Amino acid sequence: MRAIFLSYRRDDAEGEAGRLFDDLISEFGVDKVFMDVAGIEPGRDFRKVIDQNVASCGVLLAMIGKGWIDAKDDAGRRRLDDPVDFVRLETASALRRDIPVIPVLVHGGRMPRAEQLPEDLKDLAYRNAVELTHARWDSDVQVLIKALCPNVSGAREEAGGKGTELVLDRRSAKSTARVSQERVVGGASSAAPTRPTKKSWRRIVVPVVAAVVITAGVLGMYEYKKAEEAKVRQAAAEAAANQAAEDQRAATEREAARRAAERQTADQAAATRAAVDQAAIRNDLRKKQEYSRQQSPNEVAYDPSAAADEHSGTWKMNAAKTIYSPGPAPKELTLKIESDQNHIKINGDGTNANGTPLHVEYDAKFDGKDYPATGIGDADTMSAKRLPGGGIETQQKKGGKVMGTITSVVSKDGKTRTSTWKGKGAQGRDINNVVVFDKQKNLR
Repeated sequence: MRAIFLSYRRDDAEGEAGRLFDDLISEFGVDKVFMDVAGIEPGRDFRKVIDQNVASCGVLLAMIGKGWIDAKDDAGRRRLDDPVDFVRLETASALRRDIPVIPVLVHGGRMPRAEQLPEDLKDLAYRNAVELTHARWDSDVQVLIKALCPNVSGAREEAGGKGTELVLDRRSAKSTARVSQERVVGGASSAAPTRPTKKSWRRIVVPVVAAVVITAGVLGMYEYKKAEEAKVRQAAAEAAANQAAEDQRAATEREAARRAAERQTADQAAATRAAVDQAAIRNDLRKKQEYSRQQSPNEVAYDPSAAADEHSGTWKMNAAKTIYSPGPAPKELTLKIESDQNHIKINGDGTNANGTPLHVEYDAKFDGKDYPATGIGDADTMSAKRLPGGGIETQQKKGGKVMGTITSVVSKDGKTRTSTWKGKGAQGRDINNVVVFDKQKNLR
């Protein structure tokens, strides 16, 4: 049984086909490989001859070079589109019989796409290919031989048997064994001349060449195996490095999430403590005010029925016009002021820059005496007095020491109240704040 059928075009891959033929007969023997043929008897249907020869093989090697897909005949038509093209008939016959077909890419050839092929060759586009390159020829051939072994029937026979039969012509102008397809189709009675037989000296050279090729192939396979093992080790190292980097990223993200949760919990706890502290301060202020009234029984309390002045009303801080130095300024602050010629009472609520609640509260006469206060910087008492023109001046004290002075005036149209605050902060830093309030309608 003929095991290997070499299908190729002379003007596309003749040199590579001849070289591969020599390597294959060195490995499997001359009677296990088809390359070219002749001997189509007059009157025989060459299509059937091709089919019979392909049917007797275990595998077909389709040699594909750069010009395989677009090769044209003398009329300029693509040869693969010709139903009786020899290469098409050979390949289609193998595909139809489910004989293994191995595309062999040489000289820069590329696998054709299914849409580039006629219907009976489309399955070729889905066959795994082997590439033979000049630089790695020996090792590439060894890979091909390994793939061919399961399809070669019987043990290797000694070279020098019947030799290579000629099956078909590849239409090469250089070939002396030319079969004109037009003459066969037209029913010509003369057979095509056969390819010249191998010269006798080749039977001596082939075994020597075969030994050299086998040795080179073994060395090539050893180097190829080493290179493949190195690639596997490198891929494993890269995979391990990538996994380590991914684990590190995940750990970093988990740590960041944990810290964010801790910060959120701490902020919530701080806000809760601030709210409790503000409540305690307001309670303490009420106690101080009550104590002050008890100590000064003749003190005149604020009389709602007395004539209110321009400072009375509800005032909301205008953040865009307010300047805090040093900052930051509160996010928001609203004051409710009750004021007449003898007395001022302020009660305000808002939010600090850090989001904690802010409460301002004091109740004082315009007599220059100290009264309890909260929410005005670090001060614990306030004193107040009238200024010419309707302004109000208050002094903030802590432990009896003056910390700062606030001068408040209302615009002529009564819509804006501006408080200029100068003094020292808790760390001894200078305070130069200008707080602008807008009067709110119908909120008194």
